[in-house]
Amino acid sequence: MAVFKDLVPLTYLFHITRKNARHPNAGKLFALWATGPEATQIFEKYSWTGNIATKASKVGSGVLEEVAKIGAKLVSWFDSKENLSKLEWFGTKEGEAYEEKIALALKVK
Repeated sequence: MAVFKDLVPLTYLFHITRKNARHPNAGKLFALWATGPEATQIFEKYSWTGNIATKASKVGSGVLEEVAKIGAKLVSWFDSKENLSKLEWFGTKEGEAYEEKIALALKVK
């Protein structure tokens, strides 16, 4: 394995349950399971992707060790105040209208 010394891109994965979901408790249970050690090991086995946020991930632990060994910097999209300010658009009337249209397009009949 090799990582860039100047920066290592870090990607977050979010598990969410939509507002007014048909089965919100099932969504919450899935999110809790998906962030636990059992799911981490299953995802890692089939996707070869590590999760550096948990010690249950062998790949993720190896990545963190390598990053620490060479002194690399983990960098996320969320580290930038400019990027975070772009998310404010979703709270505008235009952003809310956009989300409503997306929700309608995704609605299962």
